Amino acid sequence: MQVKQVTNANVYVGGNNCVGQASECKLPEIVMKMNERKGLGMIGTLELPGGIDKLSAEIKWNAFYRDTFLQYANPYKAVALQVRSSVESWNAVEGVFEEQSLVTFLTGTCKKFPLGEHKPQDASEYPTEFAVMYLKQVCGGVDVIEIDLINNIFKIAGQDVKPEFRNNMGL
Repeated sequence: MQVKQVTNANVYVGGNNCVGQASECKLPEIVMKMNERKGLGMIGTLELPGGIDKLSAEIKWNAFYRDTFLQYANPYKAVALQVRSSVESWNAVEGVFEEQSLVTFLTGTCKKFPLGEHKPQDASEYPTEFAVMYLKQVCGGVDVIEIDLINNIFKIAGQDVKPEFRNNMGL
């Protein structure tokens, strides 16, 4: 039996390493928009997927980093974000016996950023929200998920989830 865990991460903004600058990072949650279907003769109500809901991410900065802020602050300019971590695999015989990279690539625009909340003898934090238009997650060099909201791409394990839809739409 294996036990896996991810206990740390590093953030890159615009290709620049921000090691130690972020105290938390919340990656997008994939939520499907569901449509209810019910009708005469049916014994229940169905929920069918209709698309993907909006995607957002949040990075909580542990201080004000001017150079980093200037890379993402313009809400009309997309910024490339990257979150890198390591998936540890454990077993009872060897302890940690394998580590794989877990890399999440995001493209988005800044939608909310604080200018600071200051308290005596407390460090200020700067939680910043991003509207995400593209994401791709790769684990151990293998594509896990890719979503491109602008170009209608939705892939799981490198496979197009809706190839017929894309073909029917002429995409």
